[in-house]
Amino acid sequence: MVGELRPFTSHTITDGDRLTAELAEITRTHLARQCGELHPDRGCLAVPIRDVTDGTLIAGLAVSGPAERVAEGNPDLVALLREHAGQLAPLLA
Repeated sequence: MVGELRPFTSHTITDGDRLTAELAEITRTHLARQCGELHPDRGCLAVPIRDVTDGTLIAGLAVSGPAERVAEGNPDLVALLREHAGQLAPLLA
């Protein structure tokens, strides 16, 4: 059960069902993003870093910037994040 969710901006997810759906999508795609939820003109993308031996989540790699650059999950930026997450994984295991 989700407690009360406090809005920071008009884009902040404050509905428990919507948050649950968003978390399910993150689990499915292995990509987290927010656009304008904490600050109106900023956003971020994040990907998991997983242990190379068993796939356990060990860290995350995120980038933040202007909302318009991360709002739709800029494919080149996502690919770059995933590439670097893969390079970091053996160093963190």
